[in-house]
This record gives sequence, C-alpha cells and structure tokens, in this order.
Amino acid sequence: MEHFAMEEKLMREQEYPSYQEHKKIHDKLTGEVKEIADKFAEGDRFVTIELSHFLTRWLIHHIISGSLNQ
Repeated sequence: MEHFAMEEKLMREQEYPSYQEHKKIHDKLTGEVKEIADKFAEGDRFVTIELSHFLTRWLIHHIISGSLNQ
C-alpha cells in the first residue's frame, strides 16, 4: 500500500499522462492481495501457492515492465 501511495503521489506531481490507467492496476492488485489475505486468515492451506503466483505476475508485469517503459 505504501509503495502504491508513493508511486501514485509522484505520478500526480509529475502529471503522468497514464495515471488513471496505472491507478486502476494498483486498485486491482490491492484487491487481489486483500483476497489472498482473507483466504489466509480463514486457514486456506493453498494460499502460499496463490501468493507465489501473484508475486511472480506482479514482479514480471508491474515492476519489470514498468521499469522498461521509463
């Protein structure tokens, strides 16, 4: 959440043209994390696999792809 808040603040300050689209991605990722956290809290044993897949997708598509576009 802190990462997204800081990134969004910087994008607004710099008038990043794709801010709204990027914010939607953040909102979607935040929702996915909340879903995983809820499952973990309910005792879902497979949540570690789901979390691993989520983090891999995020690393590849959000962090690496984003840094290539800069």
